Amino acid sequence: MVLFPDRRSSDEENLGVDWVIRYQFDGADTAAAIDEFRSLIRDLDEAGLRTQVRHGNGASLLVFVNAPRERLGHEVFKSRVKDWLDGISDIRPVGDSHTVIDGDTEAEELRSIHHLVTGRKDDGGAEVTANRGRWKNVKACFPLHSPNANRGLFRRWRRLRILESDDLDELRALFGERVALYFAFGQYYGFFLAGAAVFATLSWMYYGSYSIGFSVISCLWCIIFVEYWKVQQTDLAIRWGSRGVCEVKGDRAHSTWEKEAQGHQTVQRTKEIYQVEKQLLRQLPQFAVAILASFFIGSLVLVTFTVELLALEVYKGPFKAFIDFLPTISLALSLPRISSILSKAAARLTDYENHRTEAQYELARAQKTFLSRFITYFLPLLLTAFVCVPFGDRIGSSLDALHFTWFSDRIPRHIDSRRLQQQVISFVLVTVMLQFRERNFLPHGAQVSFMKYLHYLPDRPTDILHPYRRSNSSSLLLIDHPEESGFLSRVRDESEATVRDVQDNLLEICVQFGYLALFGAVWPLVPLVFLFLHWTGFRSELFKTIMERQRPAPLRTDTIGPCLSILEFIAWLGCLSTAAIVHLYRRNVRQVELWSLLLTIFVAEQLYYVARYVVRTALQKIGSETIHREKARRDTIQRRYLETFSEEAAELCRVYKPRVRFNEVTDVVIETNRLDPTAASSQHVRPSEDETEDGNETEVPHKICRTDTDLLRDSDKSTKFWSWHHTAQETTDAGIKLIEAISVASRLGRSAPESGQITPKKAD
Repeated sequence: MVLFPDRRSSDEENLGVDWVIRYQFDGADTAAAIDEFRSLIRDLDEAGLRTQVRHGNGASLLVFVNAPRERLGHEVFKSRVKDWLDGISDIRPVGDSHTVIDGDTEAEELRSIHHLVTGRKDDGGAEVTANRGRWKNVKACFPLHSPNANRGLFRRWRRLRILESDDLDELRALFGERVALYFAFGQYYGFFLAGAAVFATLSWMYYGSYSIGFSVISCLWCIIFVEYWKVQQTDLAIRWGSRGVCEVKGDRAHSTWEKEAQGHQTVQRTKEIYQVEKQLLRQLPQFAVAILASFFIGSLVLVTFTVELLALEVYKGPFKAFIDFLPTISLALSLPRISSILSKAAARLTDYENHRTEAQYELARAQKTFLSRFITYFLPLLLTAFVCVPFGDRIGSSLDALHFTWFSDRIPRHIDSRRLQQQVISFVLVTVMLQFRERNFLPHGAQVSFMKYLHYLPDRPTDILHPYRRSNSSSLLLIDHPEESGFLSRVRDESEATVRDVQDNLLEICVQFGYLALFGAVWPLVPLVFLFLHWTGFRSELFKTIMERQRPAPLRTDTIGPCLSILEFIAWLGCLSTAAIVHLYRRNVRQVELWSLLLTIFVAEQLYYVARYVVRTALQKIGSETIHREKARRDTIQRRYLETFSEEAAELCRVYKPRVRFNEVTDVVIETNRLDPTAASSQHVRPSEDETEDGNETEVPHKICRTDTDLLRDSDKSTKFWSWHHTAQETTDAGIKLIEAISVASRLGRSAPESGQITPKKAD
C-alpha cells in the first residue's frame, strides 16, 4: 500500500518531527501503562529531546520526538570527533564542547538522533528500542519519510534501468550507507546473474547437464563475483567516508553484564564484566538444535525418496507424471515453513546468547539464520546427490532386514540418476514461486487489508466516549486538529507499515547464490530462472523502500556484513560440490571409485585456492579509480606531515626539552581557547589546495541535507504543532489523559455500558 497518496502539499511537511515512537498498551494494565509512559517521556527528556504526544490507531500513542538545534548540532560534532579518533576520518574537527554544526546529509543527522533515542544512557542516549528489554510495549521506533524527496526519486527511478553513482549517493543521503550498499550489491548481483545466464543457456543448448566446461566457468565466475564485490564495496566505502566503520565495536543497549568494576582511574567510569564461560555455555544449545534439525530434514528426505520410488513402481493410473513428482513437490512446499520456524529459533537463541556488541549480535544471528536455511534448502539436495541416488539400491536391502518385504520387492534396484536433476528443478522452481509471492503479493495484500481494517474501525475513541467524556482537554486530545489531520494520518500509516531488514534480503540472495554454485551443473538454467526473480524483485524493492515500508534507521556500514563470509563459504563449497557431482553423474554412478571421487574433490579444492589467489591479486592490482585516488591522497598527506615533522624536529633539536617520565601525563589536546573564535563553528579542517596534487582529489558524492527536504523549516504549522506541550511534564499529563480515555473507549467498545456504570461528567 502506498503510504503517500496524493495529498495536499501542506500535509507533506513533517512539522519538525525527527523521530516517532509508537507506544502500544492494549492488554496492559492502565496503571502499569501510565508508569511506563512516564518513564518513556522522562528518559527522552533526560536525553535532551522535545516530545509531543497524539493518539494512534487503536490502543496506542504516538510520541513525536524533536532534537533541538543545539542538541542535534553538538551530537553531530561529537560523532565526527569520534570518527576522527577511531581513524574513520582523517579530517580533524575543530571546536569545543559547545560547537554546533550541520550534518552533510539528512541521514547523518537522523543517525545522530537515532543515537540519542536508542543509545545507552552512559553515552547520552535515552536507551529506547522497539520490542527489546523493558520496552516491550514500544512497537515501532522510526524516522519519518520525506515525501517530497521520495516522490522525486520515484519519478526518476521508474524511467531508469540501472542505478548510477548519483542515485546510490541519493539513497545513501536519505536512508544511510547500509541501505545504499544493499542496493549497490543487488544491482551488481543482477549483472552477475545476467552473465551467468548467458553461459548457462549456451551450455544447456549444446552440452546439457554435467558439462565440464560450464562447471569450470561457473566456479570461476563465482570466485570473480565475490572478489570483485570486495573491491566495489571498498570503493563505495571510500566514496561515502565510511571505511573502517565496522571495525568500531559499539555495545548493545540491552546486553546484560554479570557485574561492574571500576575502570582505570584516568577513565573514571565503570566497566561491565561479561563472563566468557557463561557465553560459551549459552552457545551450546545451537549445536543441539542444528543436529536435531538436520536429523529431521534427513529423515524427511529419506521418507520422501522412498515414497516417490514406491509411487513410481506401484502406481500405473492417470496423472502418473504428476503423482511421481508429488512427494518431491510436497517436500519443497513444506521447506519454507520449516525454514521460518528455524529462523525464529535462531533469533531467540541469538538473544539468549547475550552478545555484548551489535557486530557480534548481527554476526551470530546471520550465521544461525543461514545455517537454518542451509539445512532446509541445501541438505535435501546434497543427501539426494550423494546418498539417495548412489546408494538407493540398498534401501530395498534395508527394508528386507526390517521384514518389510512388500515394500522391498517393489523398490527398483537401479536408481535413475536423472532423479537428482528432477529434484533440483522442483526445488528451484518452488523456491522462485514462493519468494516471488512473498515479495510481491503477500506483504502488499496483508498491508492493504490491515490498513483498510484500521480505517474501517472506529479508531477515534471520541465516537464512543462522546457522551461520557471526562473533560474538554481530553476531547481536544482525542480529536485531530484540522491542520494536523493529514499529517497524523500519514504518520499512523507509517507506524503500521511493514519493517524489512536488508540483512534478510541479503540472506535470500545467499540462498540463490547457493543453488547456482552448488547445483548449477545439474541444471544449467538455474541462473536464468533466478535472473527473472531478482530483477522483478529488485525493482519492486526500490519502490517499496520509499513508498510502502517503514523508513529504516540510517545505519552506517562499509560492507554487507556476515553475508560476505557466507558467499565466500558458498563459493568454496560450490567448487567441491560441482566437481563431485560432475565426477559422479557424467557416467554411471556405480562405476565411480571412492578414491577417484576423493582425489577429484582434493584437486578441486586446490584449484579453488589457486584461482582465488590469482583473481584476488589481479583485482587488487587493478583496483578502482576511487581507491587509487584515495591512496594518492593519503600518500600526499603523509608526505606533507613528514616534511613538517622534519622541520619541527630540526627546530626542537636546538632547544632544550626535558625528558618525559613514565609517571608524567602529557597533554596532547589542542586547547580550544588558543584557537580562532571563528573556528569553533567550522565543520572541518580540510587540506589546503597545495596539500593535494592535481588529479588526486577525492570525488565528493551528491549530498541531500535535511534543509533540502524541508525538515528544518519552521513553518506556522510546525510552531503550532510543538506549542501544544511546552514541557515534558505537559506531554506526560496529556499522554496519561489519552491512556485513560482510550482504555475507557476500549472497554466500552467491547461491551456496551449499562445504566449507571459511567456517569457523564460536565466539561471542565
